[in-house]
Amino acid sequence: MADLDSLKKLVRENGYLYTKDVPSAGIRREQLKKYLDEGSLIRESQGIYSFADSINDEFVLLQSRCKKGIFSYGTALYFHGLSDRFPQIVSILSNVSIRSIQLNVYIRFT
Repeated sequence: MADLDSLKKLVRENGYLYTKDVPSAGIRREQLKKYLDEGSLIRESQGIYSFADSINDEFVLLQSRCKKGIFSYGTALYFHGLSDRFPQIVSILSNVSIRSIQLNVYIRFT
């Protein structure tokens, strides 16, 4: 499990592990599959992983899927501290399509 501890050191401040960071630590990418099969690691998106025992921000994943998207309406109010309600529906303004989002998201194309 020394490799799993090494992987946990590679986690960025947003709580996710990125595949491109793994080879720089001297860990083979094949190890990721091993930990996926064990259930220690969860594949969140292509090249983005999290640990099963961690709680991560899903907005980071959403922003990685839609880099040019802008959080709007109630979601923006929440982020700026102007609302104390957590958004039940995430609102995003975007001019490009977003592939397979698994959140409850309202996308308004501009």
